[in-house]
Amino acid sequence: MFLKVISNMIKFFKFVFLTVVKWISVILVISSSVGVMGYFYYTNGLEYTLTDSMKDKIELASWIFAGTIGLVSFLSLFVAFVYENKHIEASRMLRQFYKPYGLTFDTIKTSLNDYRTYISKGFMLSVIHWFLTLTAIISIIVWGISVSAYTENELYLFFSIKKEVLINQGLYLFWFLLCLLLIGIVSFVNLSRLNKNPVMKGYLPAPQKISDINFLVKEDADISEIIFGLSPKIDIYKNQLQDGSFGYEFNLIFPIALNNIRFMWKFFSNDNLLFRSYGSLKHIEGERVLLRDTVFLDDTMHSLLETNSHVELKVYDGKSELQSKILCKKVMENNKISYIVDRQVIDKSNVDLDKGIIRSIGQTNSLNFQDERIIY
Repeated sequence: MFLKVISNMIKFFKFVFLTVVKWISVILVISSSVGVMGYFYYTNGLEYTLTDSMKDKIELASWIFAGTIGLVSFLSLFVAFVYENKHIEASRMLRQFYKPYGLTFDTIKTSLNDYRTYISKGFMLSVIHWFLTLTAIISIIVWGISVSAYTENELYLFFSIKKEVLINQGLYLFWFLLCLLLIGIVSFVNLSRLNKNPVMKGYLPAPQKISDINFLVKEDADISEIIFGLSPKIDIYKNQLQDGSFGYEFNLIFPIALNNIRFMWKFFSNDNLLFRSYGSLKHIEGERVLLRDTVFLDDTMHSLLETNSHVELKVYDGKSELQSKILCKKVMENNKISYIVDRQVIDKSNVDLDKGIIRSIGQTNSLNFQDERIIY
């Protein structure tokens, strides 16, 4: 119990730390505003005389920062809107990947590559974002001190019809609205930098996330349709060895692999279960994954596959929950037998007798076999 509490506390502090890191620029701008407000409070009522020389310096500093903040804000918003358009397109591709109805493998692969490009963080946006943050902080401080100086440290919190009071309150209100405007601009640019989804709630996920089956299940994606589009297949080769006998090579190919996926291919001969091939994919590096075996198959088994065989693919998430059950079609070519996913989904509501085997799979990339032959 104690360890669980410690673990939850560590997760909470980690979440808080990461949130602060993401929004540090906005936090700094808000902190500078709050700091100047504190300055207003503690200097309120102090006698202060503004000389002509100081007025000139304050006016010069105000003009410089007004021009700078105007230029930087324009550039920031322009770049942010450019990225916003990219994010809209990335959001469209994301929704398309979740429900890839009728899309070919090439279309999905191109969309995933474009998605990576659209959500990549641009160096220019980061530079402008931090330059805007620095300029906003300095402007808030300089203009805050300027307002305090021009109002002679007289901060009136209550309404009055006196002209002097109204002018002073107007200056402080103008400064406060300026703070809100700068905080809003910095927040907007920061949202673009963090890949905020402009169409749906939340942020655009990293490419590593959308290749994780657990994340796809959470997002209510159509796993069966995604498997159709990603086109995993099995190639079985019959090769003649130097001594005249035959060797068999079993290749399981994922052209675009999903991380944390668990799978089972069930091979049938004349409706009798011949063998199972099952395993998992973890810590995927790159898109294409090939799992190979040259030991399991023999002459009898290959002969049965050649004559009258069909294959059923079952796809599980990282928690060993069945997500899809699909038929595969057989294609024969010279010395090769291939099984490719077909658009025939099998009802998965029945009791899953293979779940125990799937749960026994380790946490590494693996390919296992289980012979189910009785007597052929």
